[in-house]
Amino acid sequence: MRLYHSRRVLWAWKHRCCDWCAEPIQIADEYQRVCWSDGGDSGTIDLHLECVRAMNRASKATPELAWRPGDFKRGSTLPDKLANEVRSLIDSLHGVQDWSGTSVGNAIDAVEAQLVCKNKP
Repeated sequence: MRLYHSRRVLWAWKHRCCDWCAEPIQIADEYQRVCWSDGGDSGTIDLHLECVRAMNRASKATPELAWRPGDFKRGSTLPDKLANEVRSLIDSLHGVQDWSGTSVGNAIDAVEAQLVCKNKP
C-alpha cells in the first residue's frame, strides 16, 4: 500500500472521526488527510496530527501494518488492545479493577510513553 501525505494541515469544518484512534475530530480542530492506493483501490483517511506521526512511526517499524480505526490510542503506536490486555492481566493477578493513579497504572503509562518517545523520528 502506498500512502500519499498532504503537507497541508486542514481545519475541520464538520465533525469527523480519526481513522487511527477512532476519536472525534471536532469542528475547528486541525487534522491531516492522507490519500492511499493499493493496486486498483484508493481512498482517503482523516487523522489527528499526532496520529499521523504515530502512523508514520508504526509504518516504518512494520511496513505492511494492517489496522482498523480504534486499534490504537490517540497519538500512540501501542495498540489500545494490548494496553487493555496488560491491564486485564494485572487486574486478574492482583484483583484490583482500577489502577489509575497507582504505581502500576503510572508504570503502564510510562512504558507507553517510552515506546512513543523511542519511535520518534
